[in-house]
Amino acid sequence: MAAMAKWGDITFKVSSDQVFSFKNMKRSYSARWAGHDVIGKRPKVEFQGPGMDEITIEVLLDAELDVRPRATMKKFRSAAKQGKVAHFYIGGKKVAVNKFYIASGTENWKEIWNKGELVRATASITFGEYR
Repeated sequence: MAAMAKWGDITFKVSSDQVFSFKNMKRSYSARWAGHDVIGKRPKVEFQGPGMDEITIEVLLDAELDVRPRATMKKFRSAAKQGKVAHFYIGGKKVAVNKFYIASGTENWKEIWNKGELVRATASITFGEYR
């Protein structure tokens, strides 16, 4: 089994038995600037420092790939509601110096079988940088 990424106790992995991975990772970053009014002139701006990064991933949760969609989505929701923070690793390397928390998430229930068994879903998870 090859772990492709990890956040806390959630390990994204690909093996011959299981595929639990993500796609379309987006990272956003910012800088903090303040504007100061000057009478009769244009305002002056001042760099105040870096902003916090955000990472958004799309996760496929498919029972046919040996991933339990309901249990996995519950794990993401619980981590968000408990305020868990952890380093985000991809290929064994930290994505950033600081840890990340789950800022928000959405679930898309794609396929439900007889008796309400959720077979396939996707989740979009946004991680915020924690300091």
